[in-house]
Amino acid sequence: AGMTSEVLDDYETGTFTPAVRGSTTAGTATYTIATGFYEKIGSSVHFQLYLDWGALNGTGNLLVTGLPFSAANDLNFYTAISSYVSAVTLTANNVAQGFLVDRNSTNISCKQAPVGGGGASAIVVDAAGTMLLSGTYRAA
Repeated sequence: AGMTSEVLDDYETGTFTPAVRGSTTAGTATYTIATGFYEKIGSSVHFQLYLDWGALNGTGNLLVTGLPFSAANDLNFYTAISSYVSAVTLTANNVAQGFLVDRNSTNISCKQAPVGGGGASAIVVDAAGTMLLSGTYRAA
């Protein structure tokens, strides 16, 4: 009711190059694979990315960077990301979980949580790893 047009006027697809870095010192990494695909429909951005790296020398918490659009600054909207993580060092008895697209940025914060439940904490920078991530976030 009240709709005057059904024309899709904001649709885009493309590729991007994701990267990993530290939150304190970015550092540099050597990549075997660093590829991403996105589809933007209105303000919703759907993405998939594949990262395989070695020799990351950053410090602090692990971030995935390079999303194609900056995320909205919406305090009531969180992004759920599906993930596969391999060869990344986690705290004992923890699993990779709760990857979040940071507000007003093109970064993903990497989180881990205890097996069986409990509060999430950051994944610390690791020299090597593999991540396959997919999710949807709201663009600014």
